[in-house]
Formats: sequence, structure tokens, C-alpha cells
Amino acid sequence: MKILAAVDLDDELAVEILVNACATGKAMGAEVVDVIHVESVPLRYAHVSVQQGAGETVEERELRLSRNRLETLLDAARDRLSIPVRPLVVSGDPAEQIVAEARRGKFEFVVLGTHRRTGVSRMLMGSIAEEVVRHSPCPVIVVPTGTAFHPDALPVRS
Repeated sequence: MKILAAVDLDDELAVEILVNACATGKAMGAEVVDVIHVESVPLRYAHVSVQQGAGETVEERELRLSRNRLETLLDAARDRLSIPVRPLVVSGDPAEQIVAEARRGKFEFVVLGTHRRTGVSRMLMGSIAEEVVRHSPCPVIVVPTGTAFHPDALPVRS
């Protein structure tokens, strides 16, 4: 069983999504859960150097900082995770990158959170969860912010 958990490092539900993805994975026989965070670096800044002659682009810096933040999140949640996790940080459009990784890794489930945006906010921001659900090559479990998710409610394959 291969499970991909997509986390937004700015979401207060990130730890809960990880915990629930691991519990789901364990219940379904997974030995590890892959965790992806997608850093959105505006294209116009991606290849600009952070400082003159520093050699690190804005994109490289943001990816490095995101890897550090993800490791910090994983360390903080480690005692609540029922199986090991494998972190991955990439840059690009979040929905496109999550779907691409789900395809590339031949995952059987994607678990991700949603901010429950509505109206104008949703129109302007779009819905990453909605795009992932539409284009994912596998089933997607969407955990709305502020709700409890119970992996026991999922059908378990034998």
C-alpha cells in the first residue's frame, strides 16, 4: 500500500493530516507514508539570486527553508506517527506537483487537507484539493481544516 500525504506547512492541520495519513497507511498495510510539500515560488523570482554573487536562487532558498520546516514538523510529530515517513519538497503549482508525484510514485491514496474557502476567496485562490481530486490517478482523502478524520471509517483491504 502506497500513500502520499500532501501537507501545507502553513496549515495548522498539517500534523493532524500526517498522523491520520500514517494511521490510515498502517491500517491498510503500508510500511511508510511519503509526505510531500509543494513550495510555490512565483516564476518571476524563481531564478533570481538571493544576493549578488551568493549562488543561491530564490527557488533554491525557498526549497531549503521548506525542507527544514518539514523536518521540524516531522520531528515534532514523530512520537504520534504510527509508521515511518519519507519527506519530499518540490516547487511548482501545488495541485500539479501532487498529481504528478501520485502518478510517478504509483500511489494508491493521496491524503490532503483543505482550507474550506468559499465564494470570492475560492475563486481567486482556487482549490488545490479540488484540482487534485479531479486529476489524481488514485483515490483522494480530503480532510477539512478543523475536523476530525477517523481512518477506522475507511474500508480496509485484506
